[in-house]
Order: sequence, then C-alpha cells, then structure tokens
Amino acid sequence: MSEFLGKVEIKEEDLPMWLRSKDSAFMGSIVKWFLEEMLMRIEIVLPRDLQKKFEEKVQKIYGKVSAANIRRAALQAIKEWCEK
Repeated sequence: MSEFLGKVEIKEEDLPMWLRSKDSAFMGSIVKWFLEEMLMRIEIVLPRDLQKKFEEKVQKIYGKVSAANIRRAALQAIKEWCEK
C-alpha cells in the first residue's frame, strides 16, 4: 500500500477511511498488515548450543517457549543492545 501512496512509511491516517473503520477483527488485521508490510524482518539460524541456551532463558523468564515468547525475548534483546 505504501508504494501505491508514494511513501516509504505510512501511518494509519494515510490509509483510506473505509479501510480504517475497524468494524471487524478482519479489517483491523488488514490495517495492521498495511502498516507493517514495509518493516524490517530478521531471520537467523541459531547454532544448537545457542538455541538451547536461548530456549532455557525464554522458559525461565516467560514460563514457556512459544513463538510469541521467542519474539518478545528477541525484541527485548535487540532493544537492550541498541540502547547500549
């Protein structure tokens, strides 16, 4: 959507009003997709020993290893690294 609007980054107010009306969860998902489509994605392959340590830390801090908790832990680590 942002490429069609001629913008690198878009904000919710840049989207058409009909799209922004969040009458259903489906429309909210579409808005979220348009706003996040141009954001950076990071994919990494962890060596087995680092994977095991990471999973142990996630389990200890968040209670269980899940995709959401792995994402939360990775974002927290990136934020802390960037603040240093």
